[in-house]
Amino acid sequence: MATDRSESVRVVGLRDFQGALKELDLARDLRVVNKEAAELVAGAARTAFSSRSDVAHEVADSVRAMAQQRSASVSLGETTGAAASALGAEFGSVRFTQFQPWTGNGGSAGISLYPTIRSHADEIVELYAKALDELAKKSFPD
Repeated sequence: MATDRSESVRVVGLRDFQGALKELDLARDLRVVNKEAAELVAGAARTAFSSRSDVAHEVADSVRAMAQQRSASVSLGETTGAAASALGAEFGSVRFTQFQPWTGNGGSAGISLYPTIRSHADEIVELYAKALDELAKKSFPD
């Protein structure tokens, strides 16, 4: 059985808000906010990967921010050369010595990307709160 290893920051009511913005023709603006949140994490994760002395520095350039109207995400290892070592660089390995020791698959898993998500959670929530407030002001001017 597959294990969900994703980390996330859930914004309650985002789907309903997205629907309301679509009616007001502001849904595209929400994608921009999602991209900003993803780039916040991706930039910090690239720095975290590039500062390491193991093979992780090779993965740094493959970290990409992606966004849609309903989601923000960060991809890892989708460039030539990085794919083979991306997961080992992030989660470590029991078997292969070019990687740091395996970090497990629990809530504290990960070495660069996942800890970056966890450490920036408050900042992500603040970014969304500010951006959604601005979108609401556009929708409902005084």
